[in-house]
Amino acid sequence: MTYSEAHDWCKSKMGNLPAPETDEENEFLGHLGNTWLGIQTDEAKYLDYINWAQNYPNGNANRAMLINRTPVTNEPWFGKWKDSDGQETISSTCYINVVKGMSQDHDFTYHDFTYLPILKTITPIEMEKFHFI
Repeated sequence: MTYSEAHDWCKSKMGNLPAPETDEENEFLGHLGNTWLGIQTDEAKYLDYINWAQNYPNGNANRAMLINRTPVTNEPWFGKWKDSDGQETISSTCYINVVKGMSQDHDFTYHDFTYLPILKTITPIEMEKFHFI
C-alpha cells in the first residue's frame, strides 16, 4: 500500500496509522513488519519519542515509515524510521478502536475501547468479513 492507500484504508475502519510512543511499542510494530506511521516529518520535533535511522529524516519527503527490513534488499533496519514521499508500497498496520461488546456495525460512541493492531496482509474485502463482538 502507498501512504494514501494505507491512510484511507485505516480511516475506513475508524482507525489510525500508528505513532509509536515508546521503544516497546516501536519494537512491537517492527515485529509485525514495515508500516506507514501516522507521523509527518515536520511534526516529529514535537514528539516525545522518535526513532529515526541515521541521516533521517533527510528532508526529501514528509511521510514517515517504520522499516523492519528494507523492501528491496531485505536489509535489517530493526524498526528505524525513514521519511518517504508516500509512493512506496509496503504493508501497513492500523490501530482500530474496538468497542467492547459491540459489533463494528454499531455507532462508536461508547468510550470503553481497546486498540487492536491490524497488519494489512488481507484485502479490505476480506476485512469486511470480520465483526468485532
